[in-house]
Amino acid sequence: MSGRADDAGRSVSGLERVWLAAGRMAPPFAITLDLEWPGPVDPARWRAAFDAAFAAHPALRVRLRGHLRKARWAVTDVAPPVAEADGALDPGRGPVAAITLTPQGWRVRALHAVTDGRGLWAFVEDAVRAYHGEAVEGLPAGPLTDADLGGDGAASPEPPADRPPPFGPCDGEPRVVLETLPDERGRCVPRLCALLYARSRAFTQHPLRVSVPVDLRPHLNARTGGNLTGIVHLDLDSDDPERIAASLDAAIARGAAVAHARAANGVREVPLWLMTAVGRREARRHARTGLYPVSTTISWLGRHALTVDGAPVTVRLIPPPAPGVPIMLGAIAGHGALQLAWVGVGAPRD
Repeated sequence: MSGRADDAGRSVSGLERVWLAAGRMAPPFAITLDLEWPGPVDPARWRAAFDAAFAAHPALRVRLRGHLRKARWAVTDVAPPVAEADGALDPGRGPVAAITLTPQGWRVRALHAVTDGRGLWAFVEDAVRAYHGEAVEGLPAGPLTDADLGGDGAASPEPPADRPPPFGPCDGEPRVVLETLPDERGRCVPRLCALLYARSRAFTQHPLRVSVPVDLRPHLNARTGGNLTGIVHLDLDSDDPERIAASLDAAIARGAAVAHARAANGVREVPLWLMTAVGRREARRHARTGLYPVSTTISWLGRHALTVDGAPVTVRLIPPPAPGVPIMLGAIAGHGALQLAWVGVGAPRD
């Protein structure tokens, strides 16, 4: 690829500005998807598959240009690197995504500022399709963003910092703790909320608050590799999955996820340096008081049946440690197993 940029690009959404600021606070603030399977890894064959998949996913080839409301993602022809060790990611200079080959498979990382879990998962599916000689589906880089949600509904305020971390006081550096559970059929997010609440009772008797990302693409009938994910906040005071499911459904039905995205859209006029400074100040306050707006973010990517040359693939979603959030929980299921990644300064000790 030549490196020529498409200056048309698309606007940087409010949600993406939030993740850009988080990237300044805790670089690189990248989503990771790890793939492992039994059997050999053919680097040459995979590199060809990555080329085909990256060509169909321009959101992973962008560079940040401009400022405030004029900030845009310019699509380039530069393919993200494929290497045997993780390298740096940068929204302006690039790359914004990268592949790392491992003895058991490969992993892809992408800045959360350029895509969300659904966008990165679509790339993974296309890479596996290309590896098997199948046609890729691709996702456009835009043009729709949270600014296109429209309507006159109110923007949701951030919740107060009044909730404890689930597993006792936070200390030290962010850590990643992997866990595998049986994949019980049914809705996974309420079950994970119930699991979190039940386990937390050994450390705190206070209610928890979790944030749950919600895909907004259906709301706009949109296909995009950019960020289009709102957030629903749930207050937890029991480990009853059915009760939690009812609360989640009610929050989505009243438009809480869309309201969150509207609120994020309001920061498009706020300089990144100011967003970063305020974010750092708030993160220090949360660490000092031991109280946070949310106890945990639970990101559920769904169920899959990926195979490579007929072998079942184990996939793990590893979210970035978020400033001011004790735990980020990434969850994805496949082949009868539920893979969990607890990430952050409040992650449980393994």
